Amino acid sequence: MAGSDPGLMESWYLLGRAYMTIDEKVHGPGIRCDRIEASRFDTDCLGRVFKSYQRALSCNYRSGTLWNSVALLLYRVGRWEDCLYTFVCATRMDEEPLFWRNIDNSVSSIRDTLV
Repeated sequence: MAGSDPGLMESWYLLGRAYMTIDEKVHGPGIRCDRIEASRFDTDCLGRVFKSYQRALSCNYRSGTLWNSVALLLYRVGRWEDCLYTFVCATRMDEEPLFWRNIDNSVSSIRDTLV
């Protein structure tokens, strides 16, 4: 079964976090949706983050921390509705206060971006 190896899930998750850190160092923090060409997404760091998180989720889809990181990725690429839904999923799996702060920060930032 795919969910039987927690070490494998953690490895994919950490690889995704490493790619996210690289992307933030190269492009700066915040929303990048206007700077990513769709044809480059697969080779872009964020594309690699997505693939790593996808593989981690195939190992353990019940990790609130992993879903929180997926939500941060969705925020970064401008998929705000999906981002907020994914944060809610993360909070349902784990009542981590950080997840609630991320929801609040994302909503505030999205509101500021749209105004």
